[in-house]
Amino acid sequence: MKTSIQRPPLPLKACLFISLGIFSSLLVLEKVIASDPKVSFLILFSTGWLLWTFLEYFIHRFLMHELIIPGSKDNLFHHHEHHRNPQDLKVKLPHRLVFLLIFLIALKLSIQSGGYTPIFSGLLGGFSTYNLIHYLLHQPIGRYFFPRVQRAHILHHYHRPHHGYSFSTSLWDWLFGTQPPKSDIINQSMLKKYFHKTNFPITNQNQKL
Repeated sequence: MKTSIQRPPLPLKACLFISLGIFSSLLVLEKVIASDPKVSFLILFSTGWLLWTFLEYFIHRFLMHELIIPGSKDNLFHHHEHHRNPQDLKVKLPHRLVFLLIFLIALKLSIQSGGYTPIFSGLLGGFSTYNLIHYLLHQPIGRYFFPRVQRAHILHHYHRPHHGYSFSTSLWDWLFGTQPPKSDIINQSMLKKYFHKTNFPITNQNQKL
């Protein structure tokens, strides 16, 4: 019988080194094929979006959980309060939709301006996407759109606080060794605390997440 081996999480310096290599490679790639404006725009926009997903992971893991800022404790983000009350989302859905509107305006401007502005619009697009996804992850309907990410997020709240740091993509958790083990089980007690409701379908790895 095969058993999966959980990789230890990579430390901060290794995470920064790997991410720097990825983003540098994308910028070099853009330079190589910059003769095609559409492809160039796509690469730069994707780089900006991916940059946000890394910042999302970095902030959540190293600033909110591992607290790398000396003496910060939890005063900087009050993140532990969010863990205790997952349904008490400070940023409501209408505000998240406003961010989406701002992104669409920035996207139009970056298409008109060219240069490296697609990186900024991609970054803003990633932030807007994160805002909507995080909201959906805390709603029952989220299991139909992002079942694997929602599972990881529930486990992050109640069982694996040092795993499942990403919202927009599971890439960085996979790359840096912080994905929750597939064997972890979500029970009704976790779901009751997370959704503030009972008799909710359990979303576990063996249920086609």
